[in-house]
Amino acid sequence: MSSTDEPVPQDENLRLADLRYTASTAAEASVREEAAKALKAAIIDRKAVPLLVEVSAQLGWERDAKLEADLTASHNEDVAAVSATLATARATLGETEVRDALSALSDLAARSGSLVAATTAAETTLAATVGGGQKIDVHLSLARLAMVSGPAGAPDFRALASHLDAASALVEAGGDWERRNRLKVYRATEAMAKRDFNVAAGLLLDALATFTATELCSYARFVAVTVLMAMVAVDRPTLLGRVSGAPEVLAAIKETPPLATFLSSLVDCDYGSWMRALPGVLEVVAADRVLGGHTAFLGRELRVVAYSQFLASYASVKIDAMCEAFGVGTAWLDKELAAFIAGGRLAAKIDRVGGVVVTMRGGSAGAAGVGGVAAMYSEVVKVGDGVLNRLQKLSRVIDV
Repeated sequence: MSSTDEPVPQDENLRLADLRYTASTAAEASVREEAAKALKAAIIDRKAVPLLVEVSAQLGWERDAKLEADLTASHNEDVAAVSATLATARATLGETEVRDALSALSDLAARSGSLVAATTAAETTLAATVGGGQKIDVHLSLARLAMVSGPAGAPDFRALASHLDAASALVEAGGDWERRNRLKVYRATEAMAKRDFNVAAGLLLDALATFTATELCSYARFVAVTVLMAMVAVDRPTLLGRVSGAPEVLAAIKETPPLATFLSSLVDCDYGSWMRALPGVLEVVAADRVLGGHTAFLGRELRVVAYSQFLASYASVKIDAMCEAFGVGTAWLDKELAAFIAGGRLAAKIDRVGGVVVTMRGGSAGAAGVGGVAAMYSEVVKVGDGVLNRLQKLSRVIDV
């Protein structure tokens, strides 16, 4: 894709994958039915018989042998027509026309949703491609297909990593800034799917002011996932400086109302509003194809962030006061905090006799949990070694 002023529409394979996800996971039956209807119409329009067979098995559609045969025949006719164009280009035209015909064959294979067929066609196209930018575009198109070519529309991580690595090598060898920035969003999408939220946050924040990868998702969705990843992965000063006050965020976050309240509540330390907004935010997460499988995990991570931020302001705090701040019951919060503390996620301890939560200070503990305890242990050993060295020196002086 060359740089243009007009946003590129979302990749059709990704759009179909979104519909497929909604048709199989949406809570409301009417939403599932509407998505399934749109999905089937789009698959038929694309003559994607392999995808039709796969989705029919997943969603329980009745197979139509005649429809499948007709679509297959029509697809084969399209391939034959483009193949004839390719033969003519090779015989009488130049390299540009040959590459265009090869690219058209690759597009037809991708429309079927087959990663194997599209990869084979794309490799032939790559061999006929001279420009580094065009090669990057081919690898990115295959990366998009790999994002939905696993079981039930999940990513094929091996193929995805392979094409992104190839695109990265070409970008480092001389890719333009626009493709370099788009690649960051692709890498962030891979990281989110693999639950590597720290990496995703860094890449998304770097791309926030220069986002052009509209073939992956809308700008509103990009801003939403950037905010979510940042809330999990960065500290409060970074959240204030690069997220909550960023013009790009302020312009788009209102399209996701629960998230706007969620972000402002955290940075303003309004934990009651934050907790009330959390269920709505998790509904947004659950509806997202890339993040939906991580909803429970992401919810826990977000709660750890809020609890850590709250406790950082106190050496100790009454658990009743913390319950009042978050708007939750004592028994529930006691159980929640105990689980996070036991798992090393919160550097604190609960004094049930006194009814207080005590924040553990020292080293780099903070919200680092086990890492903080390790830092405190290292510091004790270091100080102890220093004391022993001084005692040994003193002992030698006394002996003299």
